[in-house]
This record gives sequence, structure tokens and C-alpha cells, in this order.
Amino acid sequence: MVFGYTETEQLDLFLEKVAMLGQTRMIQAGELQTRLHLSYRHTLSLRVDATRPDEEILRSFLLIFRQFVSDREPVFVNRIANLCWNNTDSDYLRQELETGKAHWKAQQRGGPAGLTINQMDFTPAFVLDLMINGIYFHSDARKRATVKQLDWLSGRFVEHVFLNYLIEATKYVVFLRNVIIIGRQQGVLRV
Repeated sequence: MVFGYTETEQLDLFLEKVAMLGQTRMIQAGELQTRLHLSYRHTLSLRVDATRPDEEILRSFLLIFRQFVSDREPVFVNRIANLCWNNTDSDYLRQELETGKAHWKAQQRGGPAGLTINQMDFTPAFVLDLMINGIYFHSDARKRATVKQLDWLSGRFVEHVFLNYLIEATKYVVFLRNVIIIGRQQGVLRV
């Protein structure tokens, strides 16, 4: 038992939380997206266009989302992936889990592009930690200061990394949901 849940109950709770995530306005309204466009001409200054979700909708989404990325939660994605791995003998399901986990780890380290500001690497996992523990849910002074000291342009890049990471993490959550549902339907997942 983990956090008072059996393995089966943990997967059921995970599925319940994924359903709740799917009911957020962020998902329902299709606002889980980000766009950052930079343009520069030698005769003009740098132009930056960015789209981001509504702040209130984002905060509501994060209330549920953060449970999937917190190692102190029973629905933490790494815990759920390991639970699925340990409870199947299906080579196919294990291969899918390995592929999904490798993609997830790559997204945490940097995704499609790295971001370094003043010799500090802003990996997606680092940015998520800064935003959740310094801005949105907690007020860790060092993390908050790291975000607040960014100049305007650096702030737009960090915000883009954060939002893109939310998208990738949500894809991984849905992937794990599908593994559980398909594994149970095919009888290759024991929990």
C-alpha cells in the first residue's frame, strides 16, 4: 500500500484524476497551448508575439495537474508507470512503457530546445519547480526571486518552456491512462 491505497486503488485514483483534468476549462476550451514567435529585421527592433492561457484557467488546471508531477502524491506519473511495469508480463506493454518513459525523461531535461539564461540552465523540470513552488502554490523565496529577476524577454522564454512542459506532461498522463485502460481491457495488467 502506498498512501493508504492498494495498487488497484492507485490506478483507479489516477484514472479518476485524469478524468478531472479532462474536465478543466483548460482542456475543454482547448487552451492548453502555447505559441512563441520571434521576428527580427535589421531595420526594426525585435518583435515577440506569445499566446498563453487565461491565468485563472491555468491556475485551476494546475490544481489537479500538479498531483501528477509531485512525487508526494499517489498519482505521480513515475509511480504509476512503475506500477504498470511491475504488474504486467506483456512485452508489448513494457515496450510501450519504456518508449513513453524515455520520451518523458527527454522532455524533462530539455525537450526540443534548451534554454540557458546567465549561465543557468532552465530545463522544463526546473522551470516547473520554479513556477509551482515559487509562484503558483508556494512562495519559496529563492525560486520566486529567480523568476522575478528575469528580464521581460527571458521571462517570455521561461513562460513558454513552462507551458510547453505542461502540454508534454499532459500527453504523458494521457498515455499512461491509455496504458491502464488497454492493459486492463486486454487482461495484461494485473491491477
